[in-house]
Amino acid sequence: VSITSFSTTSGDIGSGFTYSTYKGNATSAPAVNSSAIRLYQGTTTNAGGLLVVKAPSGYTITAVAIKSTMATTVGYVEGVEFTTGQKQSTMKANGKSAAISANGIFTASGLSCDVITFACLGTSSSSRLYLASITVTYETGSTGTTYNVEPQATTGGTITATPKTAAEGAEIT
Repeated sequence: VSITSFSTTSGDIGSGFTYSTYKGNATSAPAVNSSAIRLYQGTTTNAGGLLVVKAPSGYTITAVAIKSTMATTVGYVEGVEFTTGQKQSTMKANGKSAAISANGIFTASGLSCDVITFACLGTSSSSRLYLASITVTYETGSTGTTYNVEPQATTGGTITATPKTAAEGAEIT
């Protein structure tokens, strides 16, 4: 699912996936500018504006791609919803940060979470994150119930749907 034009700083991406932005430790609150969300810079120790992407219940985010119209650096932490400012070092943990060129796309892949927080790690007004698009790759839950339909009689009988669990040999979809 993806969104490529923003009119608000939070909303629906599609298929129940949502995004929200927060000021965090940035110099100003997020704002929409030319159909892009402007996340302001932070400082050399504190991350700037934050973007949180959430999956609906039963879905797992496997990758998120964000496009910025301005060159900047971003960091992310999967599985955590930050709404207040975070340290630069937290957002850069385990090499989970990267530079984005102007009109470039940064993809966080290999994920397995239901929420992910991105932060603008730019430290000057010329390195803000101008979020132009979000694309989320996902999979559905791996522990559902499959209903197998088995006829109870071959002529004029009823058909009963009975749930089976993975332990009973059901196909998990």
